[in-house]
Amino acid sequence: MNAVIYSRVSTSVQDYECQIDECTKYASGKGYNLTGIFAEKISGTTKANTRPEFKKMLDHIETNKTNVVLVWELSRLGRKVADVLSHVEELFAKGINVHVLQGNRDTINEKGEKTHFAIMELPMLSALAEMEAAQTKARVKSALKHRRDKGAGQGIPPLGFKNENKVLVRNDDEVKLVKEIFDYCLKGYGSGTIATLLNNDRRPTVKVMRGLKHTTKRWKQAVVLEILKNPIYKGQRRLSIKQVDERLGPLNYAPIIAPDVWEKVQLQIAKNRAGLRKRKNVNIVEGIIKCGCGKAMTMRRKVKTANGKDYLTDNYYLCLSKKEKPSCNHRSVNIDTLNCLVYYHLIDMQRNFDVDAAKVKLVELKMDLEKAKAHLERLWRDEEEALNRLKILFKIQDIDLQEYTSDKEKIKQNINKAQGDRYRKLSAVRKLEKLIKSYQPSQAIAGQISREEAASILPTEANKLREHTNEHLSEVRVTTLPLGDVPSEITQRYTDKTIYYNLIKIFEVDGNNRVYILPSRVKEAFNEDGKRVPLDMVIDIADKVIKPDL
Repeated sequence: MNAVIYSRVSTSVQDYECQIDECTKYASGKGYNLTGIFAEKISGTTKANTRPEFKKMLDHIETNKTNVVLVWELSRLGRKVADVLSHVEELFAKGINVHVLQGNRDTINEKGEKTHFAIMELPMLSALAEMEAAQTKARVKSALKHRRDKGAGQGIPPLGFKNENKVLVRNDDEVKLVKEIFDYCLKGYGSGTIATLLNNDRRPTVKVMRGLKHTTKRWKQAVVLEILKNPIYKGQRRLSIKQVDERLGPLNYAPIIAPDVWEKVQLQIAKNRAGLRKRKNVNIVEGIIKCGCGKAMTMRRKVKTANGKDYLTDNYYLCLSKKEKPSCNHRSVNIDTLNCLVYYHLIDMQRNFDVDAAKVKLVELKMDLEKAKAHLERLWRDEEEALNRLKILFKIQDIDLQEYTSDKEKIKQNINKAQGDRYRKLSAVRKLEKLIKSYQPSQAIAGQISREEAASILPTEANKLREHTNEHLSEVRVTTLPLGDVPSEITQRYTDKTIYYNLIKIFEVDGNNRVYILPSRVKEAFNEDGKRVPLDMVIDIADKVIKPDL
């Protein structure tokens, strides 16, 4: 007979290994052939058909002949009467027996009929399990409320507080840092900038200061934002992230932040977010610009006002690794110059677009997409069997925990890689289909490109240009070239020894790509043959186009 094991515990700190061991020994004693082990850490009040491992078990039963489902105790199936009964009934309809080790109960007898346990005891025991869950929930809520009313802390105390004799009190060693974070926000700094400032000052995080287990020693934007939005600093306890407890118990501290100051910080956070939504600059290569190291690049553009005039202080695309240590060795690239180059490339691409070659390429991409889909479906089909095989090997001690964890992670990584590959191929197909559909023959443009002529080919409004760029290009890769790799006819043009050179590789959705060399500090570019690209024809347009209001 074929059997599967279902095991469940409610919290992450609990262990289901004992349940699995006892079920495995029972199956071995009965001579059952174990075809799957499904174990998870999730509340029994959660509907069974939304539990990942329970769903996998039902799918496994659909495709693999199963005679028995083994559970250590009835409440492992769930703590909702209707839920448990419906799934037991579903299994009975398929001729599958549910065996409960505690009490040695079965739902189907040797004649294939429902047992007395299934008819009479099961509903009653399920009701008792549901009642027990409700009582436990009520006791926990009551205990937490009692602790709150006494001023006790719950979980890890927020920054600026500590638990002393089970009561939440101020931690004067951390209060200064809390006030600094709020002061930064009042000065107009966003949570991301504040995190960067704290990291630059080498300020330890909360977990590092308290000697707790941590995965990083760097401040994160989300952590800073949570501190700024927590009402406990103005003397107000909360039940959860979204629920503020207005009925305060006796608190053993004065507010760290004055209530009016806390409210000003909330307004500043809202103002910062509104500023992001109404940003003046639009990244026309957003989502497709990559550094040579493989990471994305972000647009950094700052304007400083002095003596009534605006001065551009930062104006470049920067690799995201520059926010980490160590960072990559590739340099930034000027925003206006790269935008000009992309603009020029799009115009040149439009007038030289070979629609027939694109249709041939589309057929090839669709074939690659079908192969990627088939590969992913094959991995999905094999995943469950492979994971079950690993669990069984681990149970019979044929592999140790490290091998089990490593092999399981490899299976997940292969699926994630295949999903990413399929998404990229699907995106390429859709982009090329749209490009072919929107194709309109245009006359070749010779010599200089006027503003009016360029505007007739490409959109000049920033957001529309960004959409156009993403539809026609799949990637813009920026790699800093060693000086020795730059053609001498290019380096001889410049006497400034501080100039460095970036290799810009632009990938089109139809599979073609083109290479340019972009010197820093000058608005010039060269193609791979060393010939100058006429960026001066479109520089004015590119300068205007990144501002949506122009």
